[in-house]
Amino acid sequence: NSGLLSRIAETLFWTGRYVERADDTARLVDVYVHRMLGETGAGSDAAARALFGILGVPVGDPAERLDVDTVLFRLVFETQAQSAIAGSMLGARAGARGIREVISSEMWECLNVTAHGLSGQKRAAERLGPHVYLRYIRERAALFFGLADSTMSHDDAWRFLVLGRSLERADMTARLLLARMSAPDDLGWPVLLRACGAHESFIRTHGWAAESDRVAEFLLLDRLIALRAAHALTTAEECLAA
Repeated sequence: NSGLLSRIAETLFWTGRYVERADDTARLVDVYVHRMLGETGAGSDAAARALFGILGVPVGDPAERLDVDTVLFRLVFETQAQSAIAGSMLGARAGARGIREVISSEMWECLNVTAHGLSGQKRAAERLGPHVYLRYIRERAALFFGLADSTMSHDDAWRFLVLGRSLERADMTARLLLARMSAPDDLGWPVLLRACGAHESFIRTHGWAAESDRVAEFLLLDRLIALRAAHALTTAEECLAA
């Protein structure tokens, strides 16, 4: 039977989105946390509010003073919210559990091992710093999508997974650029490029001069870099057409 049930297609779509969301959020939080550790008081609070705004997560009490610990709990370690990294990875694992006959055994094992390792990585982050946890998430997300490309048939099931990943990637890039344009003092262009994982590729293409128009064009329109919005939307369009 070559047909794909809508339930399975939806689960694949959201699995791709959740893993990509965890990866993108880990990159962004890693950059912001390093910045916040060097600030105190109002500076740390402003950076935290900017980060919550980019991710579309409500702050809650406007009078609450936000710091690094609040950011790490609500955006990284929270398991009940799928806007947080841990919640996204657990959501991806829960979805993959019901479609194990569609994805490869290596993909399921990757998500299962990742989910079981979150608590240990959290304890390590409490001792050694949050970068340990965030790097773990980025490596596991890269492994998952690499396994998807190499072990799945590139049929409709694979296309729905890639569709979810591509839309989440385009969404995150747009959020970052919108935040940078609306609040120029909160996010420098080099910080933005690092958050997108594009700092080295931008330097190879345009050199060290991070001019605003070049950075925006690079992140939106460059079709040769897989992490960029134009490439992600083109990939999503190709999946839908196929």
